Amino acid sequence: MRIHIKIYGEKNLDNSSLELFTMCTRLLSESTEIDITDHSPDIVHLFGCPENSLIATADHFRKAEVPVVYSPLGTFLLTERKIKANFALIHTLGPKEAEIITRHATKTKIITFPSPILTPVTPEKFLSFLLETYKDVKQQYDDKIRENIERLVNTTIAHHIESLPDRVMSSYEDEKDILFRLLYIRHMLKRNTLPRELLTDLAMRLQLCDIDEPELGVLAKKLSCQKLLRRIVCCLASEELTTEGYYPATPLADKKAEQMIKIINEYNEV
Repeated sequence: MRIHIKIYGEKNLDNSSLELFTMCTRLLSESTEIDITDHSPDIVHLFGCPENSLIATADHFRKAEVPVVYSPLGTFLLTERKIKANFALIHTLGPKEAEIITRHATKTKIITFPSPILTPVTPEKFLSFLLETYKDVKQQYDDKIRENIERLVNTTIAHHIESLPDRVMSSYEDEKDILFRLLYIRHMLKRNTLPRELLTDLAMRLQLCDIDEPELGVLAKKLSCQKLLRRIVCCLASEELTTEGYYPATPLADKKAEQMIKIINEYNEV
């Protein structure tokens, strides 16, 4: 799992908070399950004061559809500043801070786990807490993305067939599957991320399913992903993952397609 981790407002934090962040960084860097990186993270963990630069970072990753965990390190006990960012999860070190934050961030899930710097909790237990938290947040966020995509695809197809009395929802299972994969790839591209296995699975699915290509094109246009489909076809060709006989659309080899290929290569080489 790829993690971006950063602390803010060090000058306003006490020594125990700074020591905790240093310990977190060390524990995560030593873990075989974590890769600390600024490049295409799966999850972001921000620590410290809720200053404007932290909020800006959280907003940046939210727009890129990357889940953000936030640990205030006790700073809300002093400032009680209203949380303006949309975090996937807020981690507090004690119930008092959780109580204060609840009054300012009622829609954000809050979890409390004590600091191993000031309590008998061992560093090993704290690392285990971090790893389990990251896995849960990542999975829950991905589930939500998938649910939203599925809902959007189903709604679009349902509206499309309202004027087609000879068509039923069940006849669009293959198109629905391909459209879902396209929109999920679009989500990953927002994160500057594209695992090669997503393309491999799509190529295999294209060879096995029976697509009504004109209908797929119409639905892709309604979902504003027609050009994306053509660029993905271009990527499939460049990766030699499929043949012309399985192309559901004409390849579009433009600058954005070149950027997609670059993202694929950079992400999968890390």
